[in-house]
Amino acid sequence: MSDSALLCPSAQPHVPGAAVHGVVDSATGRIAYLEARVPVTPELLASTSPMLPTQVLRVSAPCQEESCAHFANSTCTLGERLVSILPASEQTIVRCAIRVSCRWFHEQGKAACLRCDLIVTDEYTRNTALDSVATPPLAR
Repeated sequence: MSDSALLCPSAQPHVPGAAVHGVVDSATGRIAYLEARVPVTPELLASTSPMLPTQVLRVSAPCQEESCAHFANSTCTLGERLVSILPASEQTIVRCAIRVSCRWFHEQGKAACLRCDLIVTDEYTRNTALDSVATPPLAR
């Protein structure tokens, strides 16, 4: 698969081509994955009110590459930090609607999948343990 066809598994909902592939489980704070991607619509985004859509939904979209603060040296540094900093939350990878086109899986393999359910784009209650994962390299 070409790099230009890869999806960011933690995208912003305003990115063209954005679709929801997971929902935050309010009981665990982890991502519950959907069987298939659901295109982002204004109605879908409004349905998360009063929460931000990125506090409730996990959105994927075409990787923005150099336009993203997490992209450097032709890779997603967020995916790299995910694997190098966080312990695995799962022992086996779960079904995911975007795995075949996911940048994190393409670059980090199964190790990214075992941690992916921990990532919520905008956490309702900030998990300070994730700060070092979420901070782009240029912001350090």
